[in-house]
Amino acid sequence: MLIRPLLAGGIAALTCAGAGCRPSATDTTARARNMSFFVTSVGIGDGGNLGGLIGADKHCQALAAAVGAGDRTWRAYLSAHTESSGNATAGTDAVARAAAGGTQAAFARYRIGDGPWVNARGEPIAKDLTELHAESSALARAAAINEKGREISANERSILTGSRPDGTPFPARDDLTCGNWTKNVGARAQVGHAGDAASGSASWNSFDSTAGCSQGEFSRAGSAGLFYCFAPAARPAVQVSDGHRLVEGWPTLPRSMNGGKWGELIRAQIDRQGDIWVFHRCFNNVPAGNATCVGRDSNPPILKFDRSGQLLASLGHGIFAFPHGFTVDDDGNVWASDANANDTVLGMSTLATAGPFKGSRRGHQVFKLSPQGKVLMTLGKAGIRGNGPDAFDAPTGVAVARNGDIFVSDGHGRNDRVVKFSKDGRFVREWGHHGVGPGEFDQPHDIALDSKGRVFIADRNNNRVQVFGPDGQFIVAWRQFGRPSAVFVSRDDVLYVSDSYSNARINPGFKRGIYIGSATTGAVSEFIPDPDLARQEQLNITGASGIAADEEGTIYAADVGPQRLRKYVRR
Repeated sequence: MLIRPLLAGGIAALTCAGAGCRPSATDTTARARNMSFFVTSVGIGDGGNLGGLIGADKHCQALAAAVGAGDRTWRAYLSAHTESSGNATAGTDAVARAAAGGTQAAFARYRIGDGPWVNARGEPIAKDLTELHAESSALARAAAINEKGREISANERSILTGSRPDGTPFPARDDLTCGNWTKNVGARAQVGHAGDAASGSASWNSFDSTAGCSQGEFSRAGSAGLFYCFAPAARPAVQVSDGHRLVEGWPTLPRSMNGGKWGELIRAQIDRQGDIWVFHRCFNNVPAGNATCVGRDSNPPILKFDRSGQLLASLGHGIFAFPHGFTVDDDGNVWASDANANDTVLGMSTLATAGPFKGSRRGHQVFKLSPQGKVLMTLGKAGIRGNGPDAFDAPTGVAVARNGDIFVSDGHGRNDRVVKFSKDGRFVREWGHHGVGPGEFDQPHDIALDSKGRVFIADRNNNRVQVFGPDGQFIVAWRQFGRPSAVFVSRDDVLYVSDSYSNARINPGFKRGIYIGSATTGAVSEFIPDPDLARQEQLNITGASGIAADEEGTIYAADVGPQRLRKYVRR
């Protein structure tokens, strides 16, 4: 780590002698203006009720502004757990209903930028997230410095974080976040220790938990309700594209299909002939964000349209309970995953009531279908989760290489891995597990291949796209594409990534929409804002969970929450 005992304030120390000597007020103020980290000098004063993450961020901002450092955005280093609304049908329109799915977990480590950071005394804190969360992190050994450049009191060094040592939240059932920082009674708070050299073994961000969330219970745990604040470095501006226009009224959905109205859509793909394939959730919209095909087996979840938007084919009846991953290979075969993990949904059994597997369990499988809908291959065990070479736990995506190799992102359950098979379905290898490091995943939500056979993973909860060689060799991780729900690489190696979750709570600094860039360099060149961007702070999910594009730059986006299929063409 880079923190070192300050030599009485750097250059100012050369003209200062004596044990009590400090830099001048002018020096301290100048350094405070350049700081990117501090511990709050005061808490909010209402126990664990910080006004949520947004209230904590405002407190950081106000304290920074008071010392002349309010010219940048400040974020509280606090995690929050996943919350479900308990109301799957709330709202009067499709976008509002999507918000009923609750909120995703917020990771403290991904709220603060990528580093480097310095405190108000000019001392380096860490150069990046890896160093900050290393076991030897010097934050536990160094003096804790507030925004005024002063050490906090010894009886106030239990600092609120709600985090594990890697900066991620505990399971919601543990509630170590005082109800996502909105409660001053009940629950508990996980704290770190802002220590000194004598207490270097204490974790700066995950040392102990309080007995409760009141101000008194905090005090008895050595906490004044203080927390860490970080200022993420400004991100390069991304060009807001005016090179595409939305095609209204596309495609034409027959009125015989749900009155011509979509339910939740999950993926879109383009075949070699230029036809567009759509994977959707049987025109259903409940449970919100996780709509099911159960009870709707007469509805085809796979639809094929021509470029004008006319329906050409429909297939897949009765096969899927929870449609998710999807692609079309070079031979025109359709590959799709069923990420269902439940025996019952909305009080109904998930057993198939139609189709080739009538009466069978559903979920945890990947299917290869002919263009006419005949099942050609099945991977995984119906309705049985597992982590071996012949089982999945809610697979989220599938991609097929030009030589026929099959890649599956196994990401909506506990596995957090990628599994590779030969073209005949033989297990070849797997890589990855739950985590935040290179080659580790937290909900790999989609998968794509470029012209070189490299594997692109939408590592959603880690706010990054990870790139691997075809045998799992880690190449690079890119955070400039937001919080990726979908990833697609066109034949000319243009990378398209859809962010449908970012907001100030879980991925500050990013906007929801479609990021377009180079699959070779990772440079972002264009951004198409989500149509519901103005409501990204209020809504759980908007925008596309599936995306595809052709060589002409025509983009197709499949929206879960807003329940629509968008088509963009170049102007």
